[in-house]
Amino acid sequence: MPKNREVSINNWIKDNPHFKYHEGDKLFCRLCNKVFSCKKKFHILQHEKTNAHKRLLSKRVSKQSQLPESITGNGNVKATFYMDLCTALIAANIPWYKLDNPQFRQFLEKYSLTNIPDRTTLSKLYLPKCYNQAISDIRADIGHYNVWICVDETTDSMGRYVANLIVGKLSKDMLTTPHLLSCKVLERTNHCTVARFVNDSLAILWPNGIQYSKVSHVL
Repeated sequence: MPKNREVSINNWIKDNPHFKYHEGDKLFCRLCNKVFSCKKKFHILQHEKTNAHKRLLSKRVSKQSQLPESITGNGNVKATFYMDLCTALIAANIPWYKLDNPQFRQFLEKYSLTNIPDRTTLSKLYLPKCYNQAISDIRADIGHYNVWICVDETTDSMGRYVANLIVGKLSKDMLTTPHLLSCKVLERTNHCTVARFVNDSLAILWPNGIQYSKVSHVL
């Protein structure tokens, strides 16, 4: 198929989230879960007029009207959904390359009523936001309490030296949950590199000045 035909088809559907370029002169309709021939723009209009497509579109509009405003609100629909998707994948330890699976993508798009982003979009635009939010949550949980820290160094499957720092608040009134504050690959492991890693990690917790007096225990 000529390259200009593929470009033309993509131009025809660029503002229509229901369609996705398939291959050759084929289009995939996300609503109907169907591939159809598209040699002219008219074929898209023709498909949209089919009873099956109109029926499914009506159902989708009905479902979308029942979604919370955080998903359907103007201007924030993609940002809110992409952020939540990024957070969920990280929390569930689901590798992002799973988003490349066509069947998984179709499932998510069908029931979320939103286009699924490429994994590079999540890593470049939303992962930093997730990280900043996680650090803010750790700072809020620690608050004014004294803390204990645990520093550990291990070797990963590639033979690299990886240092981890866990922090937890000290409270006699409640059970507390420790947090992984920092994880970093070190060129070598000695007292200098580990000490620098600890200082850098505590600077994440206290960016306005490390409060050494609040570190009551080091494990």
